[in-house]
Amino acid sequence: MKALGKVLFLLIVVALIAFGAWKALDSTLFADDEPTPVVNGTATLPTNVPLPATEPKPLSEDEAFASTSADTDTDPEDLKLSCEAADNILAELYDMRQEGKSYDQALNFLQDDGSIPEEHVNLFVGLANSLWSSPKDQLRPKAEITEQFSEQCLKIEQAQ
Repeated sequence: MKALGKVLFLLIVVALIAFGAWKALDSTLFADDEPTPVVNGTATLPTNVPLPATEPKPLSEDEAFASTSADTDTDPEDLKLSCEAADNILAELYDMRQEGKSYDQALNFLQDDGSIPEEHVNLFVGLANSLWSSPKDQLRPKAEITEQFSEQCLKIEQAQ
């Protein structure tokens, strides 16, 4: 009977240790990062905060509606990039790579070039990335790259 009492006492001690360890882990690992704020029912908001007393400038009807539309109408055909222009941009990127210019300079060139429509900039960024990720001595000749690019571009252009 004494052995059974010792076993039960040991189980109770182990259970208390496990419970204490669980509470310690619960409070350190699973606790909320921020304690819940104590809401004070007597808190008041300041009422003497001065508001800026500036009136908006009145606009005439012409001034109000003058800047709501673009002054120049842009034709979607004007924003279209021709295969020849794209080929020239690719050739310029190739030359920049061979001259040892940095990838950042190539990205600046692409973003500053006004002839590239916004929707095509990412395409040329990808081309620049592939040029700069390859060693210079392993690049195919410029004529071969631009010829292959022109052929694919013309196929896409004819399909549209």
